[in-house]
Parts: sequence; C-alpha cells; structure tokens
Amino acid sequence: MTKIAIMSDLHANIHAVELVLKDMERRNVDKIVCLGDLVTKYFYPAEVIDAVKSTASIVLKGNCDNLVASKDIYTFARGKMGLSRIEYLSELPVTEQLMVNKTLLNLYHSIPGSLDAMFNPLFSNNSHTKYRDKIVTDYSKMFTSSFPQVSVVGHTHQNYIGIEKQGDLCITRDPVTIGPSNRAIINVGSAGEHSVMAKKNGIYVPVIDPYLTYAIIDSKGLEEGIRVEIIHVPYRDELKRVYYDMIDLQEKKEAPHSPIDTGIVFDSLVNMGYKKYELKPKDI
Repeated sequence: MTKIAIMSDLHANIHAVELVLKDMERRNVDKIVCLGDLVTKYFYPAEVIDAVKSTASIVLKGNCDNLVASKDIYTFARGKMGLSRIEYLSELPVTEQLMVNKTLLNLYHSIPGSLDAMFNPLFSNNSHTKYRDKIVTDYSKMFTSSFPQVSVVGHTHQNYIGIEKQGDLCITRDPVTIGPSNRAIINVGSAGEHSVMAKKNGIYVPVIDPYLTYAIIDSKGLEEGIRVEIIHVPYRDELKRVYYDMIDLQEKKEAPHSPIDTGIVFDSLVNMGYKKYELKPKDI
C-alpha cells in the first residue's frame, strides 16, 4: 500500500508550506513529492527549501527554481539562500517516474520538455489571458506516448483531474479512481498560493483562493489502479498573516517592494470578506 502526497508551487511561502505539511502529517502519508517552484514571489526561499529537503523524497525543478539558480539578477532570493541551496536547485531533475499499483505516474512541473509552457483546460482556449504565448491547447502534449500513463503536474496554481475518454479529456475536481489502462492528467494546484482566474479589465488574472491544494494518490483497497483526491487546506486566516508579513518586511526594506503581488493579496483578502480598513494597505 502506498499513500503519496504531491505538492507544487510553494514560492518561498513558508507560512503556507507549514500548513500543508501539517495536513499531510495528519493524513499519515507514506511519501511526499514536490513538483517544483520552491522559490520566488514570497520571502522565505531558504526556509522552504530546507522544509522540502527534510520531508520530500522526490523534488523536481520548476521554472522559477531554474531562473533563480541560473541568473544572478535574483539577488534577494540568492542572498537568502546561499550557495549550497542555489546548487541544490540547479541540480534538481526535471522529471521522474513512479509505478503505483500497476499505474505509471510521470511527474513534471509543467509539461514534458518544458518548465514554463502550460496546459490548463480551465482557461487554455481563452486568448485574453496574459499567458497566451505559453499556452498548449492539445492535451496529448501532456503525455510521452499513447500508452496508458498519468501525468502529474503543477505550474498553473489551479487544480483539476482530467481522464481521457473516447478521444477527449473529461475534467473533474472530485475524488476519482484511475485504472492502469487510463491516460490521465492530475494538476495538484499550489501549496504556496492557490489561485483561480478572474476577468479584470478584459484580461484574465489570478485571484488567490482561500485554500491551498495538493493531491493524495492512494492504492488502499484497490487490486490495481489509484485513487486520486485533491486536498484543500484552509488558508484564509493564514493569508492575512502573510499579507502583514509582506507589508512589514517591505516597510523595513528587508524584502523587495512588489506592489503588484501585494495588491493581489490585498484584493484577494477583500474578496474573502476582510474589510479594507482591517488590512491597512500601504502604498499598493
């Protein structure tokens, strides 16, 4: 029996990562996998890398990891991380495979052969998204062959489970059993900043969701195949803490000032029901 927790897109948000790891511990998982993007966006790259190294048995490289490890313009993250963690990111693999109860799992950050192209059936056909130049619309590009296999990915920060049926991809977010004769795609969402797409000024932009997500793949009680469930970890109150943390560090000039990202967090908290006066926004 194997119970695997798979997370992705932690983005240096140690507050979120700690919540997710506690939830995994509570569910008694046997193995933890991380699909990359440990760094950028938030302010604790070293702490997140150390947490992942100490808990995950498989860790992949994401597009953000690749950028920070290879380009010295990311001075804040690299200064926080130190040389050993930069080298750790640089040496991460970009793909791994697991065989679980006769079902082949192909693990990627985004799609086979690319760290930053994206397939997202939730908005892939929408030409108004700012990501349109990176979008892949053919779901078959998510597989390495026509043979039965399951591709497990992150990158888009939005979860879904897609099972191929009669030449089409059927999307669900409910728990589902996938047999070893199926082709399927699992997007585990984000354990650092799960988001949904909302239309703003004619463009689809990410809005933070009050849950962090990851996937559990379990073979308990099955002769073959796997049971897949997207796990939602409540994040509303913790996101408020993250917001105050961002403002505090930026005011002290201990972290880069990012009005766009700070504004997205502020707007998202307002959408979740917080009053603007509670959040005391500054210079966003």
